[in-house]
Amino acid sequence: MSHQDILGKSVYDLAPANLAEIYHEKDAELINNPGVQIYEFEVKSKNDEDNRQVVFHKATFKKSDGQVGGLIGAILDITKRKRNESQKEKLIAQLQEALDKVRVLSGFLPICASCKAIRDDKGYWKQIESYISEHSEAEFSHSLCPKCAKKLYPEFVPKDPDKKM
Repeated sequence: MSHQDILGKSVYDLAPANLAEIYHEKDAELINNPGVQIYEFEVKSKNDEDNRQVVFHKATFKKSDGQVGGLIGAILDITKRKRNESQKEKLIAQLQEALDKVRVLSGFLPICASCKAIRDDKGYWKQIESYISEHSEAEFSHSLCPKCAKKLYPEFVPKDPDKKM
């Protein structure tokens, strides 16, 4: 709304009745306790369906006799800032959740071509399971592939290849 649309109007002329009542109470509180009042609030004008986040900056002014003459104020629309802050907080939470779930291995891993041991940063050779467990959140469950099972335990491997072990 332009300043021309606001000047000389009461809160009841500018806002829906339920919000106008709240604004009126805040104004009465300030008039009864002269000074400055700053607060955030969600507003909705009679002509606009969109709710807006705003900061009210209000102050009393005195007449020449020292009595409270009324209120003067400004309304700052912070809707875009609040939406950006909310999106930022959601993104930070998502990133933190992802970081909590993932520890990443990166770089080159020297691995033995025969036994598959990995050389760590100190030059010691470790089993691949040990190294990966220490450097990530991965856990291992051991099993045997069909080729190794046949080689190591031929008496337990079914003759029928379609039969599960």
